[in-house]
Amino acid sequence: MNLYNYCQSEGIKIDVACEVGFYRLKDSQIKDFIYSGIKCIVVDILQSRVATRYKNVEWHRVGIGFKEGLGTFLWNGASTHHIGILSPSVQNNSHKKKYKGTINHKCITFDRIDKGDIDLLCIDIEGLEYAVLKFMKSKPKVIAVEMKWRKYKNPYFKNIRAWMRYHGYTFVTVNTSDEIYRRTA
Repeated sequence: MNLYNYCQSEGIKIDVACEVGFYRLKDSQIKDFIYSGIKCIVVDILQSRVATRYKNVEWHRVGIGFKEGLGTFLWNGASTHHIGILSPSVQNNSHKKKYKGTINHKCITFDRIDKGDIDLLCIDIEGLEYAVLKFMKSKPKVIAVEMKWRKYKNPYFKNIRAWMRYHGYTFVTVNTSDEIYRRTA
């Protein structure tokens, strides 16, 4: 499901879109929001030129976690993940084929970035998606969160589902590895 088209067809006004876990623009779930000039917040430890090419993009080069400090990440090309976290590449054994090294990088809690104005949130941070939700200030209208992929099941699967119910989100559909939710309460 294309999130931009979904929001357009459902009449969901998005003023701020955020993607936590960004590989490249062509694979981004918020690329159409970026192209249309909507304010976008991007969070990832890897560098990207997207913020220099698009004035509507606010880039945060940090890791997100349950606490602040230095995190050690395994880098395997398309993704990075905290060492010790059950990520899709670990559970599907693809990290062994693409291993490129480790990166030590600053980690913060999501409330340091979230000003409370995010309308659409995409989270794909290889097993730590719940850390974003736990510290979130915003009440996004739409949330896409990585939950399952091949043999992978998010280590916080039950916590995320419970969080969605508690905060008034209804399941909409599955988009490859992501579950899409819409706030109804």
